[in-house]
Amino acid sequence: MSKIATLTLLALALLFPSTLFAEPPDAPLDSAGIEDESSSSDIILDPKSNKGVNIHAVPPILDHQYRHRKKNQFEININGGAYLGNSIGQTWVAGTKMTYWLNNSVGLGVNYSFSKLLTNRGSPFCSVITDSNMHAMSGQVVLSQAAALRTGAKVLEMDFYAMIGMGAMRLNRQWEPMGEIGGGVKFYTGKPWLAFRIDVDNYVHNTPQPGKDSIDFDVMITGGVSFLFPSNPSPYEMK
Repeated sequence: MSKIATLTLLALALLFPSTLFAEPPDAPLDSAGIEDESSSSDIILDPKSNKGVNIHAVPPILDHQYRHRKKNQFEININGGAYLGNSIGQTWVAGTKMTYWLNNSVGLGVNYSFSKLLTNRGSPFCSVITDSNMHAMSGQVVLSQAAALRTGAKVLEMDFYAMIGMGAMRLNRQWEPMGEIGGGVKFYTGKPWLAFRIDVDNYVHNTPQPGKDSIDFDVMITGGVSFLFPSNPSPYEMK
């Protein structure tokens, strides 16, 4: 460095010491771990800590590294509820579902449900019934999405999921093809082996009728308990 440049720096240091040697102020972006300016719009100032917070950061309750781990886990669900059918009418239903989770988002399952027909005796469908027991079985593909619900000071871990499947329904002593589409919500309890869920399923099937059969779209609303194994506790469930 030349003597002129050295003397210039010394003069600036004497005239403006706070500019050259003062410590830089705390930066909200640095405290939030931001490396580039492209994401600075995601940062807001937390009035309590006076630090920058990334409002689009994934919270731990939604991060698969910390939340319930479904990969390679079996889920057995025992459920019961209401069955609403076009021809069948309204009745109760009970059943079970078993799902094997390939990962945290995709599962393969089977479903079985049983119901007693409580059809109005004056309906045309009732005139052809010879057996009031109804059975339904199907195979399912389940797609799951992580979610959370804040309740006061607590955050409840949950999943939203959708399912589609094919199977058969035994109605009036005859097995008929059946399609299934549905979804639901699962609530985790904080125990790695226990959860609760609410399902809404739609069955599409052939229904015997006097003269000509019909294609019905029935709705099944159920709630139940799920047992999860093998247990693989996450940090959230080990606390």
